[in-house]
Amino acid sequence: MLSEVPEGWNRMKFIEFVLLKRGYDLPVAQRVAGCVPVVASNGQVGWHNQAKVKAPVVVTGRSGTIGKVELYETDCHPLNTTLYSQSLNGNDPWFAKYFLEHFQMERFSTGTGVPTLNRNYVHEADISVPPPPEQKRIAKILSSVDESIQTTQSVIDQAERVKRGLMEDLLTGGLGSEAIARGEVPEGWEKATLCDLFLIKSSKRVLRSQWRKSGVPFYRGREISALAKDGSVDNELFIDECLYKELSQKHGTPSVGDILVTAIGTIGNAYLVREDQRFYFKDASVLWLENFGEAVADFIIYWFQSSLFMSQLDVGNGTTVDSLTISSLKSCGLSLPPLPEQKRIAEILSSVDAFIQSQKQIIDQYQVTKKGLMDDLLTGRVRTV
Repeated sequence: MLSEVPEGWNRMKFIEFVLLKRGYDLPVAQRVAGCVPVVASNGQVGWHNQAKVKAPVVVTGRSGTIGKVELYETDCHPLNTTLYSQSLNGNDPWFAKYFLEHFQMERFSTGTGVPTLNRNYVHEADISVPPPPEQKRIAKILSSVDESIQTTQSVIDQAERVKRGLMEDLLTGGLGSEAIARGEVPEGWEKATLCDLFLIKSSKRVLRSQWRKSGVPFYRGREISALAKDGSVDNELFIDECLYKELSQKHGTPSVGDILVTAIGTIGNAYLVREDQRFYFKDASVLWLENFGEAVADFIIYWFQSSLFMSQLDVGNGTTVDSLTISSLKSCGLSLPPLPEQKRIAEILSSVDAFIQSQKQIIDQYQVTKKGLMDDLLTGRVRTV
């Protein structure tokens, strides 16, 4: 916030702007199917048949997730993990939403365990607020950016649906996953197991006492998952250069074309080593598939993303295993097309992924634009008239 009040704006206590009230209990067992949104600190979590609060209502997290703010233009039921406001004192609802979003509510959290927002501290904060006509103009500008973000997200959602459909068709040779599960094989394809295509192993143990804060990156399952998702990771664990060289010389390290798969907790996230990288990884948490060159690695990565892999991990009681062993991974079967067809399939799916990534970058830029606009408009640094 600016130290001086912008011309035409009003200095006031937060409570004079909006009054925050605590949400209400509503256990899952007591919810009745309906069309009323049930709102928790991280957003809508379900539906109910009776509203507790009339629209419009601004809802923000009170406990757990703090800082997420939503405006509901329909009646809703905010839970007791939230704070809500119907008492907007004549202020524009959308402006109130953006103001709270920009206000950094987490500054007013208390407690050493689960963060909890102290509304009394918030109510006493000094703020500066523009008159309603300027509020509406500010809200319209920010809403237009949000609409662009939502439109782009819809494009991403549609592209991901297309990708799932393509995977179902391309990775099964058009037969469908159910036919593959019954043992059918597309014409010209062959049955294989992962151990026919890769040498499957893990790393040598690195003791916790050997972890360092700098040196050669040392990856656990969480880092491999991040690499699989984003291609990069903010790593926090390392090992000494001399230890890395010793392990590399005696036991080898993953090279281009090899695949690393998470094996404990969140399992099956597969990361393809695409360039020479210097890193080591935690034994048991991550499994290493050393490529024989009998399969196109990108094709296998998409196979790991599909139900064709995950369905083989289901156990008899209908649940999914939470760990993956070398032996169980070796026995996973797949239908394998000839190498040129593997490459073609991987290129098609990669093109969809590239499009999705380009749209995500557009959203990132919109978010940067929105933050800049909020910093200027909600402080009065830039005026709309």
